Amino acid sequence: MLVQAVSDVDRRVDAAASAADQTRQSFVAARVEAYLADSSSIGVRASHRRPVASDHIEAMIGLVAALHDQGLTTEDEAGLRLTGAPSLASVDLEHLDPDGVIRSMMCFTGQQWDVRREPLLWRRDLTSGWCSPWGTGLPDESVVCAALAHTYLGTPVSVHVGSVDLYSHHEIEMAAGTFAYGDELATTWIHSGLVHVGGQRMANSAGNVIPVHQAVAEVGPDAVRLLYLGTHYAEPLDADRTRLHAARRRADRLRSAIGSAPQHAEESGLLSAVRGALDADLDTPLAINLLEEAAAGTVGQAELRAASSLLGVLYM
Repeated sequence: MLVQAVSDVDRRVDAAASAADQTRQSFVAARVEAYLADSSSIGVRASHRRPVASDHIEAMIGLVAALHDQGLTTEDEAGLRLTGAPSLASVDLEHLDPDGVIRSMMCFTGQQWDVRREPLLWRRDLTSGWCSPWGTGLPDESVVCAALAHTYLGTPVSVHVGSVDLYSHHEIEMAAGTFAYGDELATTWIHSGLVHVGGQRMANSAGNVIPVHQAVAEVGPDAVRLLYLGTHYAEPLDADRTRLHAARRRADRLRSAIGSAPQHAEESGLLSAVRGALDADLDTPLAINLLEEAAAGTVGQAELRAASSLLGVLYM
């Protein structure tokens, strides 16, 4: 089962909803609907469940309370923090950042917890918060994700996904979830690269966002899918318009090579090679290159269609 969390426990969400003269619920619902429409337009399957964080505050308070009851928290004017204990050393945090590129917010020196980096679990906030034993406030995003994962999937979760800028967040989530629930939170953590435009991170604040529906209207769903899959999931994706139009030309060539051939289910050399690329840490760029090389050669249309369908590179 695929679960996507909708996080709305953030004062910025309340501010944006207020500016739009909407309730938080209607504001968030409209954006979820837009996200689903964009995803559907390029053939991305909808998740099975999409829990909204503000509907599960009690579960988040329960997680924090479990840590508090174990003596793993400290309280200050900012809120309740996750604090150190010898058993925290048993959590394997290093595999999230094996090369040491990302500085951990949860930093150990032997058995010692770095007090300066004790992360907040519950943030006091009198303007946009919920009542808790530690005062009115908001759960940290790490608490939100851990509580929703446990509520909808149980622990351990098979695969936990997020972008590369969430390493520290995931480390906190891993520790909090592990000690709150008494089991490893997730067995596999996957981090995707960020989307850029012209080398700059795509963001509303930068004014360089290209919405999916706009890209689809401009170059079609095939090109958008090919652009996304043409970069390995762990690498940054540059999605400027030059690359979008280049992806459209690549998609047109592939679709022309495939033609109207029926699906060919039998195993073939191309199908096996594409499957091998996907088995190698979802190497979609290699799989696409194999497909394009085959399309330029003597491989039959039915075989091309079968390999393309397996890869999902064209919106069939």
